[in-house]
Amino acid sequence: MWKRYVALTLILVLCVSFLWFADPIPVTKAMADTYRSGFSVVPEKEDDTGIALDTGFILSSQSKIDLDFVKENVSFRGGEMFTITPTNDGKFILKPAEPLVQNKVYFIDIKAPDGNTVSFAFQTKRDFTVLGSLPENMSTYVPVDTGIEMYFSYPDVENLEEYFEISPRVEGRFETNGYTVVFIPKKLEAGTIYTVTIKKGLSARNGAAVLAEDYVFSFETSPDENSTADPYTGYLYINSNWLEFGTDEKPAVAFELYMRQRLESADVTLNLYRFRTLDQFIDALRKKDEVPYWASYSSSKYRVDTSELEKVLELTQKFDLTQYYQKYMLLPEPLEFGYYLVELTTGELSAEAFMQISDITAYTISDKDRMLFWLNDLKSNAPVKGAEIYDYNAGKGHVTDVNGLAVLPRVKKTGNGNNPTLDLYRVTTSDGKVSIINGGYSYDYDSSSRYYNQGSLYWRYFQTDRTLYKPNDTVEFWGFLKSRIDGSAPENITVELAGGGYYYPMRSSLIGYFWPFLTNPLEIINLETEGGFFEGRLELPALDPGSYTLTVKDGDNVLTSGYFRVENYVKPQYRIEIISDKKAVFTGEQITFTAKATFYDGTPVANVPLNYYIDGYMDSYSGNGVTDKNGNLEIKYTPKFHENMQDDYYWTISVTAQFPETGEISKYYAFRVFANDISFRANGEIKNNSGVINIAVNKVVLDTLNDDDYTNDNYLGDPVAGQKFNLNIVHRTWERYETGETYDYINKVVRKTYEYREKVTPVGSATVVTSGDGTAKYYFTVDQARDGYYVAEVTTVDGKGRGMKQNVWIYKGSSAIMYPDAYEYYYLETDKEMYKADETVNVRIVNNKEEPLKDMRTLFVNARNGIQSYKVSSRPAFSTTFPEKYAPNFTMYAIAFNGKTYIRTSKAIYYDYNEKKLILEIEADKDAYRPGENATINVTAKDKDGNPVAARVNISLVDEALLDLSGQYIDPLAELYSWIGDGIISSQSSRDDGFRIVYGAVPTQANAVSDQAAAETKADGPVPVPSAAPTGAAAGGSVTVRSEFKDTALFKTVALDADGKGNYTFKLPDNITSFSLAAAAVSSDLHAGSEIQSVRVTMPFFINDSLSYDYLAGDKPWIGLTAYGDGLDENEDVSFELTIKELPEYKQTANAKIYERVNLPLPALDEGTYTLVMTARSASGKADALSRTITVHPSFRTIETIKQSKVQAGMKLE
Repeated sequence: MWKRYVALTLILVLCVSFLWFADPIPVTKAMADTYRSGFSVVPEKEDDTGIALDTGFILSSQSKIDLDFVKENVSFRGGEMFTITPTNDGKFILKPAEPLVQNKVYFIDIKAPDGNTVSFAFQTKRDFTVLGSLPENMSTYVPVDTGIEMYFSYPDVENLEEYFEISPRVEGRFETNGYTVVFIPKKLEAGTIYTVTIKKGLSARNGAAVLAEDYVFSFETSPDENSTADPYTGYLYINSNWLEFGTDEKPAVAFELYMRQRLESADVTLNLYRFRTLDQFIDALRKKDEVPYWASYSSSKYRVDTSELEKVLELTQKFDLTQYYQKYMLLPEPLEFGYYLVELTTGELSAEAFMQISDITAYTISDKDRMLFWLNDLKSNAPVKGAEIYDYNAGKGHVTDVNGLAVLPRVKKTGNGNNPTLDLYRVTTSDGKVSIINGGYSYDYDSSSRYYNQGSLYWRYFQTDRTLYKPNDTVEFWGFLKSRIDGSAPENITVELAGGGYYYPMRSSLIGYFWPFLTNPLEIINLETEGGFFEGRLELPALDPGSYTLTVKDGDNVLTSGYFRVENYVKPQYRIEIISDKKAVFTGEQITFTAKATFYDGTPVANVPLNYYIDGYMDSYSGNGVTDKNGNLEIKYTPKFHENMQDDYYWTISVTAQFPETGEISKYYAFRVFANDISFRANGEIKNNSGVINIAVNKVVLDTLNDDDYTNDNYLGDPVAGQKFNLNIVHRTWERYETGETYDYINKVVRKTYEYREKVTPVGSATVVTSGDGTAKYYFTVDQARDGYYVAEVTTVDGKGRGMKQNVWIYKGSSAIMYPDAYEYYYLETDKEMYKADETVNVRIVNNKEEPLKDMRTLFVNARNGIQSYKVSSRPAFSTTFPEKYAPNFTMYAIAFNGKTYIRTSKAIYYDYNEKKLILEIEADKDAYRPGENATINVTAKDKDGNPVAARVNISLVDEALLDLSGQYIDPLAELYSWIGDGIISSQSSRDDGFRIVYGAVPTQANAVSDQAAAETKADGPVPVPSAAPTGAAAGGSVTVRSEFKDTALFKTVALDADGKGNYTFKLPDNITSFSLAAAAVSSDLHAGSEIQSVRVTMPFFINDSLSYDYLAGDKPWIGLTAYGDGLDENEDVSFELTIKELPEYKQTANAKIYERVNLPLPALDEGTYTLVMTARSASGKADALSRTITVHPSFRTIETIKQSKVQAGMKLE
């Protein structure tokens, strides 16, 4: 049993170190400058901020050691290379080959002669930074009685009051508590934005470090709701901050209104102001931007100064507040070209928005480097050519072409995104009219502030040997990387192990500075790639059960990752298969199941008790039994008929092992139960003002369901003549009730809104009888004047007297619309799901009624990691070819201009990667093996045309017992051709409803790591096969002891030759099981494929044991032993022997029949590790032996503790 983490954190005057217990009991962790197991390691350069990045380490030993001992037994845990220099006083200087990384914990491990591993931990220097604040940056509704806490990476900062600034200015005092300093203000004003600046130059205690950059954060205090001057009365806001209409359109202002007083109605007044010049309009926009968008109260209270504006309209309208609906105010007349401010007021509530009246409308689509503009004229419905688009950010103009298109470089903005500014573009047409394009809010985050996964920009495949491990297992992996942009491959990569089921788990900067080992990757290894291919292995550092991630990175860029679980699992010792004499039965008919228990090598498991449970329609049945010598348990069952059963149902039977010691062993099986001896189908349609109901009835015959041919599972037999059916028909319609009005932003018109209530009208009843072919029809009159649909209830009685019923829904037309659909939407339709290289791609825009749009100019944009191409078509349909360089996919945007606004659609266009599928053939040199034998695996790879492919192939052999717990999914072709993003960061119309914030493309920033030695993967080469016990071995004769048991028997990547062939020979472990033999192949020209088979490893006679691997001191456990095998006599005698290597005097023996279990006792054991050897011999001379290692612990109890002590010079840990 492993000990849990015990963290002892010390801040030393002479050394900053951490004591972290995280490894198994035999490993002892020690603090620097103390001797453990006779060793001490101290840094050459350090102060109270940590060790220097160029430090060496002095290794001392209380006993004499030489250079060879240091080379073989001393290592850096992360694999860092270092030099070793002996000193004259018998010590050694360990010097890292590369500078250490700032703010990281390093471990030096020493394998002591007593078998323990001693680990020394050292913390490198960290930056002096402000880790955070409370209130946090951009906090709102902060209480006015708050203190302002600031968290530093060093304790006891000096003279903060000289470097602290708060605006507006506030008097106050400071309190310091270690790493935290609190500014306690005398008074903060309500509803106010405060900005705090901690200026650069601030120093840590004793000048240990200096703040390099200003740290600034802002917050907004809460408004005073207790003040009668500003009580909360509700809210009023306009749905969009920016409104845009043409000179022929009546503007509509949509808004939301809530009154706290629950009034029945409210009068809303609209005031419309006009800006006299464009500069005045832009100046007002910029001033509004000065109020941070995150400061909700200040933003809601900000109002544009209207004293210099021309008031052109005032309109008041009463609104019903008793029910919710979209509210809007429609201006009585269109407005002149110009720039306006809309102001709504009701009582003390108000809201405002900017409005532009212009006949120039624009659509913009942008990637990280450029923005494409498409300008159109609302009056002429023509493209705007020859217009200048002036970029205020870049200070440069660009002219549109004959299609109204212009491409502008995207000007990147830096900053943290706390207060982005509006992107504005000035459009000047050839006739001199000037308007503004609202580009929305955009900014580029600093690279350190946002995580971004660039993996989709790479062809990538990553595979671990399995997805379930024990805490101390070794994870083996391989993969492939190649840029989808330029075809290059990284020469070096890092593989990081991190906790959590996804990369980049939530990390606390505060904790990260004080305890980096809790936030940094758990393990990091560096690897070299060969043409983009890589492989490696990573020993897990005694992980806790849970989910973990392996992340592959090139520098700071995350390229791919894989996930796995860690559990203290118990593999099932055998598996259960369920077969039945029938796959389908009628109620009242018996079905016989056979539960077959076999070891994973196929040997039957005799004499094992099993439980079973059958679950069906309102019925269940359970029982138990014991398998016979062939591992079979027969179960008979007759399903019963219950009221309301009709047609067929799937029932299930589950069989589970009774003994929990064998791990979770179960199997489920489904079978069909039919309630009726006939089956009927009914449908209806409406044609030529007449409705018809069609009925067909057949006998139910189960012969085809119960044969072995799955291609003809049709249980419908001969037609049934003379079958009587009763029909009852109703007409369901909707009555429409007007509820209000709404504004259609697409078509720029006001539409009424309605509520629909369903009404049911009886149509009639009838009886029909089937003819000789088992069919019947019934016709009824359809009310063409009313919408809705018809429902016919069809009933009959089968040959067993059991009632049957079916409802038939009958619609006008082919569409089964259940409710009136007044809303129209659009999507981009493709003629295929996937396309081969250079195949024609046909697309068109259709509406939700599958009607294609017609006669609309349409902009088509192909995007793959950014805009690749674009074209304006005269209609909303387009044909292009799929370039192979666009694989695995690209996105097509189709934007149609309908004369008033833009209809926007998009669709991902996928490459048919089956063109790149590899056909793999894998073959073992034997049908079955004995444990410990050599096995050779032969592999052949061909493309779809049969041509050989010189691919890299990973061959893995994993125990199928483990895969029953974790599953196995290997599909390199699908992973290699996984989706790539389109790279579009903004796609919008200038007439969109609302502003939009656009995020720039962001590189990733992660913890830097020092170079580490590449992990070496040593393949298990072929070795001589261990000799088995002589066939006639008598009691006491020699027998080979099986002791090497592996969940992964092989994980090796081989390079196929030019003929697409390769092989690998290796030694099998001692498991008796079947292994999943999987081959996953990838070629440098992006072919891929996989194949999975099974390899059987068995013996004619073997032991099956039942024991735990962990016990408590003083336990007196029993070991269960059973002998199995093929071809043995059912009554053959077997002798068993149990010995303990560490207790030579201990020996237990017993005799039993084959398949009979014996239990042998162990003595009371002291704390320690013991090797058990179990031997079995049959009367016919067959023998087997295996060894297991058990651990005896003093206690299973674990305690997590943190102990803090004030450190003094010369202090030693106890």
